[in-house]
Amino acid sequence: MKIIGITGGIGTGKSTVLEILKNDYGAFVIEADRVAEALMKKGNSAYADIVDRFGEDILDAEGEIDRKKLGEQVFNDKKKLEELNSITHGRVREEILSTIERVRASGEKSLVFIEAALLIECGYKDICDTMWYVMTKRDIRLKRLEEGRGIDRERAEAIMASQSDENFYLINTDVIILNDGDIDKLKLRLKYAVASCT
Repeated sequence: MKIIGITGGIGTGKSTVLEILKNDYGAFVIEADRVAEALMKKGNSAYADIVDRFGEDILDAEGEIDRKKLGEQVFNDKKKLEELNSITHGRVREEILSTIERVRASGEKSLVFIEAALLIECGYKDICDTMWYVMTKRDIRLKRLEEGRGIDRERAEAIMASQSDENFYLINTDVIILNDGDIDKLKLRLKYAVASCT
């Protein structure tokens, strides 16, 4: 079983890449953000610590953590972001490692992909056989964020600026997947990338 890390900045189209890998190659996909979201649900391991630290103002009407409200608290405050990461990152890693072991034990999948924007920064290189970087031109990323997610340009640029730059990804990854919006070309690039690691 091969474990492949997929990373890249916001708006590069990692979700599209993952859908192709699931549908065309039967890959098992673990998205770190979804793992974190599950762990933040009421009754799960990160919920109480996050509410204790950031207050009940981050809760919605049902008492669940509103990730948008939480994001507004931490986005422009490096100390708060570090505190949130200290609560979630270790738990997310444990859950991902546990999931990998379950998949390995089942023997049903030959490819496991772990996706996260901070995959490298959070030390996942040591559990991945290879690292892929999904790369997209800046103007395409901005367009996707504005049209696809309804994020205004100023905020989109701020989010992009807060993430690692292209050189960081290029230095720390093994395979580059160019995702410029042409789905047929993307599928062909993924075909070669999968073949190179199986």
